[in-house]
Amino acid sequence: MASLRKDFLSRRAALKLLGLTTAGVAGWAVAEAVASVRQSPDEPRRFTGSREKGSFTGLGYPTNNNVGDGHIVLDVTTWALALKGAVDNPFRLTYDQALALPASEVTATLDCTDGWYSTQTWRGIPLSDLLSQAGLRSEVTAIVLKAASGYPAFFTLAEANEILLATHVGDMALDHGHGFPLRAVVPSRRGWQWVKWLTEIEVVSS
Repeated sequence: MASLRKDFLSRRAALKLLGLTTAGVAGWAVAEAVASVRQSPDEPRRFTGSREKGSFTGLGYPTNNNVGDGHIVLDVTTWALALKGAVDNPFRLTYDQALALPASEVTATLDCTDGWYSTQTWRGIPLSDLLSQAGLRSEVTAIVLKAASGYPAFFTLAEANEILLATHVGDMALDHGHGFPLRAVVPSRRGWQWVKWLTEIEVVSS
């Protein structure tokens, strides 16, 4: 009798599990169907769920700021980018000097956690060029990019090699809302780490 009861309970548990699994699959199917219906051919979604906005329009893409950012309007005549920390040759770079350096272009997608993405062609200075000029010490562990507000983003050396410090988007010089005079373009990261209004690069050692 105990054996029959145990078998009955096992079957009951199995049926319950099967029911939950079926419901889960059905729920997933419904969610996929809803997402498909909501998908707009004019605003396709990326794998992150973000919708496309203003790709390849230069300054035509949206702007979003981290808390406390964007309130300081930088004066190009007094602005300078400082590179300091665990380097042999710290230096400061003015806007004119930045524009005079050999420029590179990269096409990359800015994916904002506010739910939009925009693919643009960016032009500026490879961060690796500046780090090479500064001369990294052997104990370096990270690179920190800082905005005028003090907002920081941390990157490994490997990530630093892909970062472009952009002065232009498309053929247009950045404006204040889009990070003038210099912003980071980080293809492998979401938009909140594409630091705008850059004023400092700090090389961190162990």
